[in-house]
Amino acid sequence: MTREDYLNKLKDNLGILSQKDIENAVSYYSNYFADTNDDAKVINELGSPENLAKKIIENIQKKLQELSKEKNQKSQTEENSDALFFEFDKKDVKTIRLDFGIANVVLISGAKISVETRGISSDFFNCNLNSSGNLTINNQKKINFDFWVHGVKYRAIPRILITLPDELNLEELKIRIGAGKLVSKNINISSNSSFFEVDTGNLVLNYVKSKNTKIYCGLGNANITGMCLGKTELSCGMGNLKLNLSGNFSDYSYDGKIGLGGFHINDVKKSGVGQFYCEEKKYNHISVNVGMGEVSVSIK
Repeated sequence: MTREDYLNKLKDNLGILSQKDIENAVSYYSNYFADTNDDAKVINELGSPENLAKKIIENIQKKLQELSKEKNQKSQTEENSDALFFEFDKKDVKTIRLDFGIANVVLISGAKISVETRGISSDFFNCNLNSSGNLTINNQKKINFDFWVHGVKYRAIPRILITLPDELNLEELKIRIGAGKLVSKNINISSNSSFFEVDTGNLVLNYVKSKNTKIYCGLGNANITGMCLGKTELSCGMGNLKLNLSGNFSDYSYDGKIGLGGFHINDVKKSGVGQFYCEEKKYNHISVNVGMGEVSVSIK
């Protein structure tokens, strides 16, 4: 068998490999033949081209498995390295301030106040309870937007899970979401003062009982269910704001300004540029300022 015959048969038996791997293997043994300059000796040493091809395929597959295992281990390490956990006693927390530039945040009910994160390091995440009982949670500093680095996938948007006890009573509740999403699932929070702000993201809260409430919605969407007592201020730029309140419609008064957007409260609809006033301002009063967006209030 000539050198050319041997290399051609070797190439034919490497067919399941990638074209690049086949070319590399044939090139390697072609050079080996050339360096030795004794074809019979090389063929005798390497064995049949079929057996050599089998060994090459097994070695490449083994190497790929090792690389895959290393990637999985590295990925798991990255997953664990950006996992943070905080826990606080309910009695120690008087106010909660949540401020997220971009994040997927979920609020759930639980025994204690706790915070778990994935996809953001401690360098860019702040969770602090001061001596006055003010709990601050935010990720405003920096977000990693690298999706792929050397074959390892990183999350561009961090995930944050916040657990809140049932019937949590706060002096103040502030929530701001930028371009991400914050959704609550079956929570029950009462607050003497509340401020909710959505820029381009999405905010869904259920169930919040609040006095003296301010809600601002820029380009995003806000959907809030609960009770708003006392003074409630609603501002909407170009987004959509929905407020679903428990109570009697007759206990509320409302007034406001509208640009090119619209305002609905129960069966009453307001639209077009202008202002509208109430005859008698009640204790539960809703003040509305709508730009080009839509504000909808349901009181049942």
